[in-house]
Amino acid sequence: SNRDISHYKAAVSSPLLSATHAKMMEISLRAGFAPARWCTVIDVMLPKEASVWKIHRLRIIQLYESDFNQALRLIFSRQVGFMLEDNNLLPDMQYGSRAGRMSISPVLLKVLTYDIAGMNRMVLAIIENDAIGCYDRIANLLGYLLLRRLGMTDAAIRSLGLTWANMTHIISTAF
Repeated sequence: SNRDISHYKAAVSSPLLSATHAKMMEISLRAGFAPARWCTVIDVMLPKEASVWKIHRLRIIQLYESDFNQALRLIFSRQVGFMLEDNNLLPDMQYGSRAGRMSISPVLLKVLTYDIAGMNRMVLAIIENDAIGCYDRIANLLGYLLLRRLGMTDAAIRSLGLTWANMTHIISTAF
């Protein structure tokens, strides 16, 4: 769209502009529709390692419209995260983005486990299940049902679903 970061910088100093931007985002989520500008995403491929442009070593980043990105962060990520935390629905081994937990802790626990097993000459087998690279493979309908189960409004879920269903991808390259 024609909105850029300067619109939001200007809105910070104006209560009226801030309220207007917030209300526009809120209307979409309360009424359950997807604004057309939310339905365009720019896909950018960045190298995982500097100057290594092999296709399997590139990371795809999707650039969403700023207010859609804020809606995802404020309405979905934060609220669902709090609901999961408040209802003890996260496994104990989940460390990422949780208060009072450090990302280095599971690494330390793993190293200590290996060291203790080695010192005691124990046979050790470890199974690690990880969703690396699988975020785009999450079944949307299952995700919507989970959001509903966690207390999200039908209108907000419909807005999210319509946005993703109608999304147009524009691939940005260096050429």
